[in-house]
Amino acid sequence: MTFSATVFIGTSLDGYIARPDDDIEWLTSRGEKAGDLGFFEFLDSVDAVIMGRNTYDKVIASARRTGTTATATWAS
Repeated sequence: MTFSATVFIGTSLDGYIARPDDDIEWLTSRGEKAGDLGFFEFLDSVDAVIMGRNTYDKVIASARRTGTTATATWAS
């Protein structure tokens, strides 16, 4: 059995995803004009996605705002 790991992340020059106040507007402000930058193709190519709690909360909030279905399974 072969295992491989791939990382797909957006980060700013200071190495963080969010600002100190947890804002990610720099990442989302371009909206649809930026396209998905390959993210959905990436999601189609993997079996599992691991994310931190703050990222998960942002994804769920975004899904609720846009009416998108977000499905999650987690283990602790």
